[in-house]
Amino acid sequence: MKIVVIDPNSTMIPHVGVMIDEALIAKNEGHDVTYITCGGCLDSCYSNPLKSALFCKICVNDYKSNLAKYTDKGVHHKTFNDFSSSSIDKTVREYDVSFNSIDELKAKYFKGIDVGYAALSAFISNTRNLNPELSDFTKNIFTKKLRAAVRMSLLSEMIYELEKPDKVLIYNGRMPESRPVLRYFREKGIDVDILEVYPTNLTGGFKKIIYENSLPHSVSNFQRMMNSEWSKNPEQATKLAETFFKNRRNASFAGDKLYTKDQQKGLLPSNWNTSARNIVIFNSSEDEFAAIGSEWEDKLFSSQLKGIEYIFNCIERYPDAEVYLRIHPNLKNIKYKYHTDLYKLKEHPRVHIIPGNSEVSTYSLVDAANVVVSFGTSVGVEAAYSGKPVVLLGTSLYKGLGFCYEPKSVEEMESTIFLKALSPLFSSNILKYGNFIMCDKGKNYSHYNFNCTQLQIGKFRTPNVAMIDQSQKITGKWKSFCMRVWRDFQRRYLKLRIPEV
Repeated sequence: MKIVVIDPNSTMIPHVGVMIDEALIAKNEGHDVTYITCGGCLDSCYSNPLKSALFCKICVNDYKSNLAKYTDKGVHHKTFNDFSSSSIDKTVREYDVSFNSIDELKAKYFKGIDVGYAALSAFISNTRNLNPELSDFTKNIFTKKLRAAVRMSLLSEMIYELEKPDKVLIYNGRMPESRPVLRYFREKGIDVDILEVYPTNLTGGFKKIIYENSLPHSVSNFQRMMNSEWSKNPEQATKLAETFFKNRRNASFAGDKLYTKDQQKGLLPSNWNTSARNIVIFNSSEDEFAAIGSEWEDKLFSSQLKGIEYIFNCIERYPDAEVYLRIHPNLKNIKYKYHTDLYKLKEHPRVHIIPGNSEVSTYSLVDAANVVVSFGTSVGVEAAYSGKPVVLLGTSLYKGLGFCYEPKSVEEMESTIFLKALSPLFSSNILKYGNFIMCDKGKNYSHYNFNCTQLQIGKFRTPNVAMIDQSQKITGKWKSFCMRVWRDFQRRYLKLRIPEV
């Protein structure tokens, strides 16, 4: 089988190690493997949005040194420059990159490929800014991303013609350097494996997971994989799911950051009214699922802020109700309006806002609530597991699984939250969800150790600075650390230069 690995960015960890490991596995299984890197060809990439020439040079040289010892073992290394041409350059230059709103940007397509969504997704991942001011500087940043996506679409055509792959491997799939690959090769009927990782601990351990022909954020594919993992051993999966919910409540590792570790167990707001119909809203980090695609645009409100504002404004009509908003802890350091404007919403004695850094216990709120309202956070699943009626607003990975009320209109939402005597909805899908998040669904490294190292400075632990195999040479470890700092500088610069509307 001919397998093509398309990996444009050597500075991302553990990303690059995962791709090298998969390439070596394929080669050892007897496949013909071509590993294609950027070679400085793209107009912009996720790690280098400002298109720093020095950043590109270091990235190119890193690939050469990382892959040199494997090319002797039969892995063919090429770059996008081997597939580029003056014709591609001309088409990229002539593509109409103009837009005057974020909606117009989302509508940008090239040969049926959603290049606008790809550009916006990369920008939001770098800045967490959902509504940037469209200055000339901002448009220039987006222009680079759009052109990178268009170029990647055209390069995919040339790779298809010259390499004739049976399967293509990419990472994540959302960005301008990867989304066009997924779209183009799937249109040609070629299988695309999208690799991702999930943490096995909080100190740099990972396993890789493969999403076949689908973005990791696809709701339907997530639920298909969830059911598949459950069917392997339902009895064992039930026990693991119970462990997931127990660990979440106890602020122990359960597949994600520990968002509740600084909360005080049993603590409720001082103004909690036990005689009221207590409605508790749990919002989510809206930026995490922005610009994925039309599947995630199916929602009652254009934003969570609009939805929460509507619920707050209902309070006058329902004198027996108290509404509490628990802001997601992942937003506590976010300065953009989709977080800060939550504190400016309607002031009313029966409307209460609990900041993301509050010591009030998420699970005490769940246990005391009459109705839990979720905007997609996993607390919605946990509340359903705890026997609470949950109303889901918008799209989430657990949409349609049968354990949430899912109103189809604003009027239905209002009556469901404020009027109806809601019974908890239970479905085995609650346990299936918990099992999938917790289960051993991925693979360890085989040839290249992509688990990461961190630096301990007193009680402070840095984010991941290098992969284990990368850090065997002291220069590799510190180069990786410096590139991470450089990426962070570019992100901070973009945040500084590009305000919100």
